[in-house]
Amino acid sequence: DLALREQLRLLRAAPGLLDRARIDTAASSGVNAATLRTSLDALHHEIAGFLSDNAEHAKDHDTSTLILAAIGRERLIAELIDALDALARETLTLAEGSPARALCGRMVEASDAMLYTLADAVETGDEMECEILNAMTSDRSDQMEAIGVGAAAASPGGVAVSLGTARDQATLLYATSVFERVNYIARRVV
Repeated sequence: DLALREQLRLLRAAPGLLDRARIDTAASSGVNAATLRTSLDALHHEIAGFLSDNAEHAKDHDTSTLILAAIGRERLIAELIDALDALARETLTLAEGSPARALCGRMVEASDAMLYTLADAVETGDEMECEILNAMTSDRSDQMEAIGVGAAAASPGGVAVSLGTARDQATLLYATSVFERVNYIARRVV
């Protein structure tokens, strides 16, 4: 129960990593991303250590099963935090107002909304919350492929018709991959 509460703290704080790259700057928390990342990493290590210690001392099968599930969830949350940080970092490398930045910004906003639903689903275990999360994180490979095709369709001058420079296209492709990873991990956390 303690580990779950602390994991929820991680999940509820994680959207702050995206604040620096949000389209809706008014919704940003104003928390420094580097400071938040350091705090999240420290909390993750404390949770992981606590779970590891408890796994060594588990006395029955049911307790061991619960602890192993919590360890798996903790690993996924750590991966999710890495992916969210990467998504925000990549988005910030794109020029403000560029089409690629706007598209990445929408991925950031979608990730932000998904994180709140994920935290609610983990906290309550509610079937409806889990269904909403599954719908939000469902396979979007066709849409992501369309973005990739659009980014790869460069004109002879090295500039795609609508997505910016070759560098912008490469960044967009990577950010799209990270966004897919965020969704994949979120599906597995619950």
